[in-house]
Amino acid sequence: MNEIKADVFEFEKSISNIMNFMENAPKEMEELNKQLSSCDLEIADLEHYAEFVNFNASEGYLISKELKQVLKRRREVKRKLALLESTHTRFSCMVGGLKNVAKWKEGVEKSLTVNDNKLYTPRIRVELYDRINGIKREENIINNT
Repeated sequence: MNEIKADVFEFEKSISNIMNFMENAPKEMEELNKQLSSCDLEIADLEHYAEFVNFNASEGYLISKELKQVLKRRREVKRKLALLESTHTRFSCMVGGLKNVAKWKEGVEKSLTVNDNKLYTPRIRVELYDRINGIKREENIINNT
């Protein structure tokens, strides 16, 4: 029984992770879009500098190096954003959105609570139940002293 309970707790943990992802992904995507926009503006600044300023080979190399760094940073942001958007879209389609994940989590929590509080009530052989309760009471008395 403990193994089943451990599996259910693991499942609940997985649902919590999915729920956290579904809640936080839009904020992260927004932040990545801001970073992408910032990179685009920085690239435009560097390109305009290269277009309008007369510079020597050394300055040209430095501008080229800065542009390459920004382009690399932009590529990394785009890669993260694409992965996040793709994963979020797939999860949304599979699970039906954040509300469904919240319902799943609520259901698992309810199942754990219900199963922890379940008691058997005898239908015919009440004396057996009384004997079990008597044994449990005796064990509790012995363990508490």
